[in-house]
Amino acid sequence: MDDNAINTKDSIANTKDSTVTLGKELMNLDDYNSSQLIEMADANYKINNYAEAIRILDKVIMRDSTYGRAYYIRGNSFGGIQELEKSTQDYQTAIKLGYKEASCNYNIGLNFLPTSDSLALYYFNKAILLDPSHRKAKRLKKMVERNSIQKGRKRG
Repeated sequence: MDDNAINTKDSIANTKDSTVTLGKELMNLDDYNSSQLIEMADANYKINNYAEAIRILDKVIMRDSTYGRAYYIRGNSFGGIQELEKSTQDYQTAIKLGYKEASCNYNIGLNFLPTSDSLALYYFNKAILLDPSHRKAKRLKKMVERNSIQKGRKRG
């Protein structure tokens, strides 16, 4: 990690749009480049501080709307707060930008699990086509297929 990188594990959201509090020091987001902001957002995501991660990523995307990793992490963060439609939109944008396409499709499948087995399967299959070794997608695909078969038997 370089000298300009920030340890954001102690990050606390501030109500101002361009600031974040790190420990006792108030930081202005405008003072950091997009790569540094991405790292800050990712660290916030990893400690389940989803709202702060989203706020930081909004800033990155406002600067550069072609930053696929920003959409990917924001999609993860929206998923963390159960904003599944926004999460799916961000993953779709990341896919269009060529960023982690298999993982994005897998995550979209996860977003559809609560509401649509068929859409979840569709996206798990896309993830597997893009990455045939995607173990999580294969495992969930089998689980959904088994559950669908069992649901069909109960109806009969």
